[in-house]
Amino acid sequence: FDYGVGDVMVRADGTLLNDRADAAFARMRIDAGTGAALHAEWWGSDSELFAGMSIDVGVESKKANAELGGADVFPHLRFDNTIGDWSIPVRFGLFADWHQLDHQQARVEREWLSFGPRLVIEPTWKLLGGGDTNLHLFTRVGVDAGATWFSEEFGNGDDRDSLPRWGGEIGAGFRGEFGSWHMELGYRLNHTMYGESQGDLFGSPGRTELQRQQLFFGLGINY
Repeated sequence: FDYGVGDVMVRADGTLLNDRADAAFARMRIDAGTGAALHAEWWGSDSELFAGMSIDVGVESKKANAELGGADVFPHLRFDNTIGDWSIPVRFGLFADWHQLDHQQARVEREWLSFGPRLVIEPTWKLLGGGDTNLHLFTRVGVDAGATWFSEEFGNGDDRDSLPRWGGEIGAGFRGEFGSWHMELGYRLNHTMYGESQGDLFGSPGRTELQRQQLFFGLGINY
């Protein structure tokens, strides 16, 4: 299990919506070495996104304050490879993720639900140790692409669209192994870009970018 703290970013072309807010993260990982694996992650921000801004909800302007939350599920196959002191797990599978941008005071919600393939490579170098006690430096690079179903709801209407999605992540950290237990301390950055959408509320077509970054601490056990 991992717990992380950091921030999320939202940028929407053609609008003034470009801001960051503090966020918290949680992740669960189940691995079987080479073979099947499952990663699942959840996150949520505070309500300071777009503080001090306003949005036009069709009748009047209201405060744009918003929260960004979401979830990501990644069932996949893991293939372990070794080159000298490096181990290089390669993960390939299908992801599903969901983002919700909730402008609570304006009563506006935007959601993105996406599916597609994902590839992740995790080069890991053994720094020191032996036997049951070891310290590793790990890195992580991932890319994905897919299709997204977009929806927005507001006081006097709603809208739907389908659009392409591209994403990637990078990360690095340290992993200590102590018998059956291991601990991790690291950094992760995820960036997602959605293709142009034409919405009744926000007007002209434009891309939307969502980003999340975190410092995380993880604790696990090997059976």
